[in-house]
Amino acid sequence: MAAAHDEVSAAIAALFSAHGQAYQAASAQAAAFHTRFIRARSRHPQQETTCRRVR
Repeated sequence: MAAAHDEVSAAIAALFSAHGQAYQAASAQAAAFHTRFIRARSRHPQQETTCRRVR
C-alpha cells in the first residue's frame, strides 16, 4: 500500500527512514566492536583465565 500524498504521511515516512538509518549505523558500530573484541580475545586468550582467577 502506497503512502498518502500529504505532509503527515511524508513526515512519518521521513521519521521511519531516519530511524532505520540510525539503527543501521548502530548495528554497524556494534558489529565492528564485536569484531575488535573477538580479535583481541583470540590474540590474548590467557588474559581471560587470569581475570577469572581474580574473581
